[in-house]
Amino acid sequence: MPTIVRTADELKTLAATEPFKKITVTNDTRLYVTFLSEKPTSKLKIPYVSPDKSFTILKVAGMEILSVLTVSAKMGTVDVMNILEKEFGKNITTRNWNTVVKLLAA
Repeated sequence: MPTIVRTADELKTLAATEPFKKITVTNDTRLYVTFLSEKPTSKLKIPYVSPDKSFTILKVAGMEILSVLTVSAKMGTVDVMNILEKEFGKNITTRNWNTVVKLLAA
């Protein structure tokens, strides 16, 4: 399994874009950034919204995918990972946006 690395400067640049500033966050909201190991080749129309409207891929920005999940009985984190792997391959890693913010604060 490959390791996907981003520098602190790359994470700062991403954070500076405030990618989730227009999202209303509740206890059921999960903000995700998926790091890609290579340029995306998916033909998925972005923004993508799942049929039940609980998962949205907001943007593919370079080598990152920014997405939002509203956790429900129909859709959870595992389901999201399956969608992302199907569209963008298995050489990806997804992190909660809160984790990225904590890394930058450290």
